[in-house]
Amino acid sequence: LPAGIIALAAVVGAAPPAWADPRPGGTLTMAEAGNINTLDPHFSGSGQTRNVATNIYEGLLALDENANAIPDLAEAVSYAPDGMSVTFRLRHGVKFHNGAEMQAADVVASLERYKRLAPNKALLQPMLSVDVVDPYTVVLRLSRKAPTLVEEMASPATLLGIMPAADGATAGGHNSNI
Repeated sequence: LPAGIIALAAVVGAAPPAWADPRPGGTLTMAEAGNINTLDPHFSGSGQTRNVATNIYEGLLALDENANAIPDLAEAVSYAPDGMSVTFRLRHGVKFHNGAEMQAADVVASLERYKRLAPNKALLQPMLSVDVVDPYTVVLRLSRKAPTLVEEMASPATLLGIMPAADGATAGGHNSNI
């Protein structure tokens, strides 16, 4: 047999690849096409920052395999019949990196922070206010109908990441808890 076939047979018969037996710990080495200027999902519009930050932060919504907006940190989302508000019911038991449970106040702080400093802050331009109904429900009050807002919020290009309320007061690009 040719040496190439013998070498291939040796590789195929070798130990299974690392992903076949996942274990916690270790080191992840990766490359990006450019610099990652911050891990703050609200402060950068770069694709490289987004690619890394999506492994740290999640949004209220995500896209499914058919590009439909689906709840992520939210358990459910609904528009008011008049289209002038959007209600998000939050999942219970979601923990941040600091061990605190995500609640409505964290969502309010995150949305207000995004609207204040994100490169894509125009996304939330229709937001008049975001109000706490209870610890697991927030209502986005709108200045006008925004029928695509939910889909835009779900887009991975947006990365409207939810963070602890205390981080909402931090200056853009300098999230002290990362």
